[in-house]
Amino acid sequence: MSKEVEQYLGEVTSRLAEHLGDGLVGVYLHGSLAMGAFHPGRSDVDVLAVCAAPITSEASVALGEALAGIPRPPSGGHLEFSLVAEAAVRAPGAAPPFQVQVSTHEEPAVVDGHDRPGDGNLVVQFAVIRARGRALAGPEPAGVFVEPDRALLLQSLLDDLDWARRSGAAGWEGHDRPAAASMAYQVLNGARGLRYVESGELGSKFEGAA
Repeated sequence: MSKEVEQYLGEVTSRLAEHLGDGLVGVYLHGSLAMGAFHPGRSDVDVLAVCAAPITSEASVALGEALAGIPRPPSGGHLEFSLVAEAAVRAPGAAPPFQVQVSTHEEPAVVDGHDRPGDGNLVVQFAVIRARGRALAGPEPAGVFVEPDRALLLQSLLDDLDWARRSGAAGWEGHDRPAAASMAYQVLNGARGLRYVESGELGSKFEGAA
């Protein structure tokens, strides 16, 4: 991991501490950066934070805007961030609720979770953080995230593949051929899911492909 990305993650963690204070339980790096599969300029910077209790909609939006405003590192990708309350990780359902999400390559970049039904992708993120995540602040992942429910995890993986097929969305930032990028996203995510089915191991897309 480059020095610039480390500094960026430090700034993200500092902003979370400023806004949440004693209510911040932990900050966790996941995705390609945590699993040694990060490609500068193409991979996202995936971070999830846990707060002790739900916060207000106004506080959620203010936090999201503060994170979205941090200049991205030259060697890094876009920020993909979620804040969830501790109750959501202790007993996750099919679509865990979130307080706020930030995707700096989307418009709008900040999504308030208070008027949303939840996010099924968080099921996979929770499981990956427990298995392969890195604590940037707070307890180690196994002390916060419970063992994943296999049925919920498989359904989340399938739902993601179905979304990719239906939307044709590009899986990689900056790709100039959305159809090709969408196909690559489907193949690599499918391989990752198959690896989990056969071995019980959660890993990166590229580990799945290998």
